Amino acid sequence: MKYILIAFLLTGLLSCDGFGINKKNSYINVISSCCNTDNMWGQILEECSLKNLEDIEVKRIVSEFEALPFSTNILYFESNPEEYIGVSKNGSSIRYIYNDDLSPNVLNGLSTELSDLEKMRITLRVNAVMMNYLNESGKKEAFSLIKRQIASVEAEK
Repeated sequence: MKYILIAFLLTGLLSCDGFGINKKNSYINVISSCCNTDNMWGQILEECSLKNLEDIEVKRIVSEFEALPFSTNILYFESNPEEYIGVSKNGSSIRYIYNDDLSPNVLNGLSTELSDLEKMRITLRVNAVMMNYLNESGKKEAFSLIKRQIASVEAEK
């Protein structure tokens, strides 16, 4: 019995890539963390702040985000399409998305309802807002990261 338990634990440890996180992670995509500052994120959160917090549907969406395992800041985009995007508190990744055209629920990166193309669209949307607040070196790093992500999506086709 002792050997079965040891084998089980070793299998579990070897199947994970660092700190128990699988290689296929639940985030939608990473975003540039160069030059991310609290001040920058404060400005972005103000620009993309939630509207009409008294609305029952908005409250439902926010509570669904809050019930998820990773704490996020929610960015709200009013149109083209209307969506709520959950960005990790440290600004390094996009964790969740709510878009009624995609699903009636908040989705993460493992959702089969999100194609790689859709994940890239979401990433570019967040990066477009970030570009307004990054300095030149931050913009260069962000562009480099975006190019690698696009190449990765194209390679998987």
